[in-house]
Amino acid sequence: LAQAATAAGSVTATSAAKHLPLCCSSHSRGSASTMVCPEEEAEVINLDNTGVAFALVVAAGLSTAVGAALVFFKNIVNLANKRVLAAGLGFSSGVMVYVSFVEIFTKSTGAFEANG
Repeated sequence: LAQAATAAGSVTATSAAKHLPLCCSSHSRGSASTMVCPEEEAEVINLDNTGVAFALVVAAGLSTAVGAALVFFKNIVNLANKRVLAAGLGFSSGVMVYVSFVEIFTKSTGAFEANG
């Protein structure tokens, strides 16, 4: 049991250093770093845009915080009359309907067709 824990610890340490799952191995070709899983050799995941993805996640979180902080300003709260709230709710419901029916529905029908 101690040997298994030591072996698992060394695999976890090397994988944690590269921030990759244990089932995958890392390959570097020039400036591009990729990740290939042995079970799915055909699938190659490109890791070059992780900085952009992280920046977008941080921007989304900060925009949520800024939007929540607006309630502390009295003159901005006074702008929230019924017309402004109705326009905001209408826009957000339109976005949700678009995401539900266009994006998710097409992906799910493709998955159903692929799996029979």
